[in-house]
Formats: sequence, structure tokens, C-alpha cells
Amino acid sequence: MVPTLRVLLLSALAGPLHARGLPRESHVLFERPQGCSAYGCTEAFGMTLLQVKAGMFLAADWENTLEVAYTEHSNFCVTGMGEDVHQDEGHSMNHSDVHVCQELCDTNANCSAFEWYASGWRGKRCFLIVDTRPAARGARGEQWRDAKCFVKVAKTHRYSEQSAEAWSADNQTMVLKAVAPLAAKSDTAIKSAAATKSAATTKSAAPSTSAKPSTSAETTEPVVYPWDVMTCHSGPAAEKTLSMTRCDYQQIILEIESLMHSLPSECTPTYCPQADFAGCALRMAGHDFMDYTPSIGKGGADGCTNMAEGENKGLAECLYSGEFGKSLASVYEMHCTEVSLADFIVIAAEGAIKFARKLYQESFPTRTGIDFKDTFRFGRATARTCAFASHVLPDPEKSCDDVKRVFVDNLGLDWREAAALMGVHTMGRASVNNSGYDGWWSDAINSRYFNNNYYTSMLLKGWVPEKAVAGNEKKNQWVNANENYDPNIGGKEMMLNSDLCLVFTFDLKGKEQLDAATQNCCTWAHPADVLDAADFYNEHQYCGVEIHETGNNSHWRKEFIQGEFMDVFRQQRAACCLGDEKHADCGHVTFPRGPSSAAIYEFANDEPAWIEVFKEAWDKVTSNGFENSLQELQECIAPHDSPDKEITTEAYPASIMTCPHGFHGEATIKTESMTSCEYDEIIKSVHVLLDSLPTDCNATYCPQADFAGCSLRMAGHDFMDYMPELGKGGSDGCTNMLEGDNAGLAACLYGGEHGVSLQYAYHQFCDKVSLADFIVIAAEAVISFTRATHQKEFKDAVDINLKKDFKYGRTTVRTCEFSAHILPNPEQSCNDVKRVFVKNMGLDWPHAAALMGVHSLGRASVENSGYDGWW
Repeated sequence: MVPTLRVLLLSALAGPLHARGLPRESHVLFERPQGCSAYGCTEAFGMTLLQVKAGMFLAADWENTLEVAYTEHSNFCVTGMGEDVHQDEGHSMNHSDVHVCQELCDTNANCSAFEWYASGWRGKRCFLIVDTRPAARGARGEQWRDAKCFVKVAKTHRYSEQSAEAWSADNQTMVLKAVAPLAAKSDTAIKSAAATKSAATTKSAAPSTSAKPSTSAETTEPVVYPWDVMTCHSGPAAEKTLSMTRCDYQQIILEIESLMHSLPSECTPTYCPQADFAGCALRMAGHDFMDYTPSIGKGGADGCTNMAEGENKGLAECLYSGEFGKSLASVYEMHCTEVSLADFIVIAAEGAIKFARKLYQESFPTRTGIDFKDTFRFGRATARTCAFASHVLPDPEKSCDDVKRVFVDNLGLDWREAAALMGVHTMGRASVNNSGYDGWWSDAINSRYFNNNYYTSMLLKGWVPEKAVAGNEKKNQWVNANENYDPNIGGKEMMLNSDLCLVFTFDLKGKEQLDAATQNCCTWAHPADVLDAADFYNEHQYCGVEIHETGNNSHWRKEFIQGEFMDVFRQQRAACCLGDEKHADCGHVTFPRGPSSAAIYEFANDEPAWIEVFKEAWDKVTSNGFENSLQELQECIAPHDSPDKEITTEAYPASIMTCPHGFHGEATIKTESMTSCEYDEIIKSVHVLLDSLPTDCNATYCPQADFAGCSLRMAGHDFMDYMPELGKGGSDGCTNMLEGDNAGLAACLYGGEHGVSLQYAYHQFCDKVSLADFIVIAAEAVISFTRATHQKEFKDAVDINLKKDFKYGRTTVRTCEFSAHILPNPEQSCNDVKRVFVKNMGLDWPHAAALMGVHSLGRASVENSGYDGWW
């Protein structure tokens, strides 16, 4: 495609694409038809354009399509170590058009990037980077001249004609209308594409192991894998994660939580975006790992499932196309060059779970949280295709037979673990448009939460069959049968055969599984064995009736008593089974015979027990097939640093805190500009560090408190050296790290406090933000994080907002010999408080007392200050 035509085409497409919700990228991907040279094409549009997807043209008559794109960066090209990339003088020229420079790099197989100087440098504008791979970014730090770095991105994808055909005709029509007026030469090809669209499904496709053998009577099933649709514009996508720290993991978790938080929090019987998105993310991960086939050693959490298969309908929305305008792809794009799609899908599901658990804790602060960072392991390789996995997911109509086939036989779980894993159904809902089923597994509100409501609903509500859901005889389910149940209040509630079969059977002996299609019984459980579930997790509700320890219906809580047995039993059955005292029961009411019945009762009565078993089961199923290649998360210590690094002659923070991405490896000395969003990003990066630490806190071990205290002590020891008579000191990023008063500060600053250091966050901003400003912001981040922790338990506690008063522009001082031994000595009591806080720093006594409140965080250590204990 000649440069002029490319510009016209992209300009024509930018508006329509953006209007339809597709991203307007600064580096739109394009393909050059065969026969094109650096300066033109022998036959313009020598391929059939079928579709535009995420800014990429798909050639229907190419099985292999090559994406060619450049990421643009405002500075010269550098290596991953921040060093200048060598420019080959033999590949430099003085072309006046950047597109010509780009075309030259396009046609040179050894060209990985090019630098462009609009005003020229050394008499030339275009410099090709040959036989060297720069980092997928330009230099950071001070802009040098008007340099720009364009890094080439190229990756081959495979598309079948069926997968291209699967995309909507609407977008195709839009593309054809946009392209048609641009080049008369292409008109014939465009008309040909439209004319052949209806015949595309019968056209023979390239051989594929994922397709069924075609006959004259059938067509090949469409095949679309996540690798095909999850684009990575920032560089070649990582097929396997090579390294990951606890902070890298936590960063993705926070981004997933932020994504879900951006969704409307409204939750009605028919509209609950956060529940739908969370359910979709978990369903995506589940449909990925449930294809594990031990007999051939394939499948599992490998990032692969056929998105075009009917069982996977609806997954595209949260994965890449947009569920309520949001998709996991937006987070994946930020990590795709380092984190495999296989690992990412697992992490995304864990982020959704953690977010939903936090929502639950907001309403029930005493409930424990859930965190996977101590059990998550990275290293899953993404499978580009997985033809073997067609139609291997469990069929709910086959009840516990298919639960056994998939969860027990294939995934290697026992029945208790299988029941625990099925608890993911507590989030989200089934949709006729996707699975063919209809309703929430819980009420709508509880479907936003990750809690044990799935189990309490099984046992504290009655369920009767709904046959032929939406008129489809192949889809049958169970619906809430409580006498006073109103779907207009909590939404339509349902369970599948494969849910209720875990606890109930059709017959008393436990030989016949539940089948909504053929049976007409009611599942319900006697309340005496689920009292904890009712009292602790369901507001004393049993089948819609309150059963407190005293008052009306308190006698329902008792074991069966001779004499009143039948009357109470009929009342309970009526409450649970459509008001019908004579409704047929499904199996045993007091001793259900399902294979996981004991576990279901346990999890309904004891939520922490469920969470513990769930985490064990989750770790097992997301590790299947990768047991020998997964690695534990690494500590959050900045690259090139060692926790055992000793300070010898370099005693000041500026010489210790490295900046590998700064201009020529140097950190910014003074912050020249900072937006509100940039401040928030630094705050968030420090929150990531804190969130990556264990939340355990006892008399001798409390990592978050230790790190918070150390970070505040670092900021305090920095600003407490202010000398007004000299006009020196203060928050200048300088204090003598060798001085005894500062013992222990190296741990949180760069060495690793419980394996975490501020340097890890500083590296992300050191090219723009001075160390002096960073230390202040890091302390403010610690304060906001720990305040938020306090507010979780004490909801009426006022917020603290340091952002509105923050001002940037502090200059980092490289050395500060004058500040030796001027910090306050606790042994000197208020005399030294007056000298430092009142005289030097200019505070009055109330403000001095207020500032001393930072001692609320952290503790004193004999190894550091010589003192010992918590404040």
C-alpha cells in the first residue's frame, strides 16, 4: 500500500471505527499486499479485505497474515538497559518524508526500528536500526532535539476463512464503504469480497486439525482462539512468562480491580454489570482450564479455548470485545510483552474474585479477605491452538456424571474440592443468549460478591424443575421454589443439574441423579443442620421465613420431635416447595445422598472452610499440565539491586537509588511538571508494594506495618535535617545512610523490607520525578493506604487527602554532609523536639504533636534505633 493511499485509508476509517467503539490507535496495524515494494504496489489492494478488527485488516485469502506496525516514542531509541542504540551510518539518509523512512525499514528484514529527526542531525533525518533490537520504547528523560523512535512490531497470526466469516457483516460493510471511494483499482476486489461473502462458509478452508472432516453435507466449524484476537500492540506477545515479582502480579490485580470498579455499581434483578463482568472473567478462566485432558497431557490453563464454539458464547465480551464497554484486553495490552496470555487469564480471574470479595467486606467488615499472591505461580505457556479441546466441557444436563468426568477424572479433584470449585457460581448468572440457561445462581445482589451464598442457597431455599428453558427442550434447570419468593425483588434464581446433584439425589438411596428434564420433585433441606448458615450468612432466613432462636417459628430450628413431627415438616415443606405441603421430595431431606453433600453442608455453615478448600482446588486446576514449569513469584526488589548490597563510599540516596531508564542512566534531579494523574500513579505504585506484603499482623510479625513505618521514617529523616540558618536540608532526598540514626532505612528504600523496596516503584518514575518529590509522595501513599485499611473496619472514620496540598518541584541533593547528627535525640526529651520541630522546622507545639502521630505506624527496633516495641 503506497504511503498516500495508506494515509487516506486510515483517515477514512478512523472516524467510523471510533464511532463504533473500536480504539483509535496511534499505531494502526496494516498489511502490505504481495507485490508491494518500498515505494509502491504493482497491484493496489491485491487482496480481499473482509474485516476490520481492533485496527487490523484481515486478508480472507491469506491463511497467514503478517501484522506490521510501529510504536512511536518521543526520543531516541535505547536498549533495555537504557543505553543508546548504535546507528549504522550505512543505513542513514536524508529523506524528507518519514513514510519513506518507514518503507525502507519495512523492506529490510534486519531493520528493527528507525530514528527520525525532523530538523535533521549530522545532515540526515532517517537512521535505520539494523541488527540490534531496541527496547519497545524510546529513551526516557530529557527530550533530545526532536528525536523520535519507531520500533517495529511484527507477528504472524493464522485465520481461517470461517473465523473471518464469523465476524459481523455490519463491520465489513462499513469497511467496504470506507475503502471503495479511495482507489478505482480496488473496486473490483471490493465487489468480489461482497459477492463471495454468502459463499464463504462452504468454501474449502486450509487444513486444520481443529476442524471436523468436511463432507458435501456439512461445513467446517468456525475456529477462533484467544491468541488470534488478543492483540499486543506494544510488541511481540510473550508466549511464556519468564519472570514475575509479587509487585508485577499485584499491579495486574489492581488494574483488574480498577477495571471492575469503573463499571456501574448498580445492581437490580435484571441489571448488575459488576456481577456479569466478574462471572464472565471466571467463566473464561474455567472454560480454559476445564479442557485439561490427562490422557494426552494437553489443555489446562493454557489460554486456549475455541471462542466460536457454542459453549463459549458470551466470553468474547469480557475478554476483548467489551462487556458494558470494558474488556480484559485493555489490561492485557499493558503487560502482554512480559506476561503470557495463559498466566494473564488466571490472574484476571483472581483479580475479579478479590474485587468481589472486597465488595462483600464493605457490607460485612468482619468477613475475612481472599488473596492468591502467596499461592500463584507463573510460567504457563500460551497455546495458540487447541483443536483437541472441542466439546470437552461438562454438560449440565448430564448432572454429576459430567462433573465426575471433568472435575474428578480429568482435573484430579476429589468431590469436596469439586464442590468448593463450583462455588465460583456464586458470581454472575446464566444467560439464554450464551449458555441457554436463565437466571442468577444467587439473588442479584449476592452475585456481585464472592461469598458462600451458592451453598446457602442450595440448602436454605427450595428448588423445582423448569423444563425447556426459553422453549429449548435441551436446556432444563431448577428455579427457586420458596413460597414467598418474588423474582422482581432479587431476580430470577436458578440452579443446574450439575449444581444440585452435588448434594441431592432423586431417590432415597442416592442411586438416581437429579434431572430437571424428567423429574418433578422439590429439593429442600431440614433447617436443623444449616442453622449456622441461616444465622451467620443468610439473615436468619430459611426458605424465606425468619427462624430466630426465639419468637415465631423458633421451633423449626429443632430436631424432629415425636408428636409435632408431621405438622412442622409439612409447614417447612410448604415454605420451601411452592406452598405445597404434599409436594414430592427429591431424595432425603435430612440425609441427602449427593457425592458432595457433606462438603456442601460444611461450606454453607463455615465460609472460611470453603475459601481454604477453594484456594487449594483453584491452585490444582490452574496448574494442571504445568506442574514442572511453574515458579513462585519473586520478591519486589528493583532490577540490578541486591538485598545484601552494602553501602561503602556511596552514603546518600541519590547515589544509591539507580535510574536505568533515565537520560543516559541519570535520574531527574528536579520535577519539571506533574499532573494529578501522575501523582495518582505514584501513589498506586506504592500501594502495589504494600498490597503485595502479607496481611498477617501479630505481636512479633506485621510486614505492612514495618514497611509503612520505615517509609515514613525515611521521609521524616529526610525533612528533619532542615537548617533555616543555612537554608539547607529539608525534603531534598538526602540523608546520610551511614549514620547510626538512619540504620534500617536501606531496607524499605532499596534493599528489601520483607522483600519489598521503594526503589521498585521509583524506577517507574525516576526519569520525570525527583527522588526528593518521590520520597514525600511515597510517605503520603503509605498514609493513604493504611488509612483506607482503618476505614474498612471503622466506616465512620474521616478520609485523609494529602493530594490537594501536595506541590512538586523539590530538587534532589546529591550530598548533605552538613546534616550529620542533627536529628532529634529521644533521650533529650522535649528539648530536642523543640530544637528540631519548633525552632528548625517552624512548627508550633500543636502541629509538632500532630506530626508525631506518624508513630502510629510501625515500631522501634533494637537493630535500628536501639529502642524496642510498638508505639
